[in-house]
Amino acid sequence: MLISKPHHPGSIYLAQHNTKFGKISLLMANHQLLRCSFGWLDLPYPKASTQQSLWLAEQIGEPIKPDQPNLTLAPQGTEFQIRVWQSLLNLPYGETRSYQALADSIGQPKAARAVANAVAANPIAWFIPCHRVIRSNGEVGGFAWGIALKKQLLDAEKLALQPN
Repeated sequence: MLISKPHHPGSIYLAQHNTKFGKISLLMANHQLLRCSFGWLDLPYPKASTQQSLWLAEQIGEPIKPDQPNLTLAPQGTEFQIRVWQSLLNLPYGETRSYQALADSIGQPKAARAVANAVAANPIAWFIPCHRVIRSNGEVGGFAWGIALKKQLLDAEKLALQPN
C-alpha cells in the first residue's frame, strides 16, 4: 500500500464493520483510505459498505497484503507526520520498534518526542501500524484506542508468527 496526499474528487463515505478486535470505522473516498479507527465514528458522511471496505475489515489482525489493487492510504498530516507514517509501513508484522529507533530510521535522532507525537496522530490504525511502536524501556506505551487493544494487537501478531 502506498501513502499519498488525499485526493477525493468523488464521494466520501463511512464504512463500519465488526472485526475480531471489535468495531472499526473506515473513512473512504474512491480507492483511498482516509481514516481507520477502532470503534464507531459519528461523522457527517453517508454510510456505505463496499467490497473494498469489507476486504479492509477482514485484514485487521492479518499481515498486510501490499498487493491490494487500487488502494491508497491517504492520511492528512504535515510533511513530517507523513514521513513518520511512511516509515511505519516498514515495520515488519510481529515486530516492534522504539520511538527513538523510528526517529533514527528517518534521520532525525533528536526528534524522538516529535516522532511519538506523529505516531499518536496517525489517522489510519492498523494499516499504518502505529501499534508496533513502543517505549525504549520495552513498555507498551500509549495507544489512541487503549493500551489493552494495543497489547491484544501485538500479542495476536506474535502468536500468528509462531509455528503450529
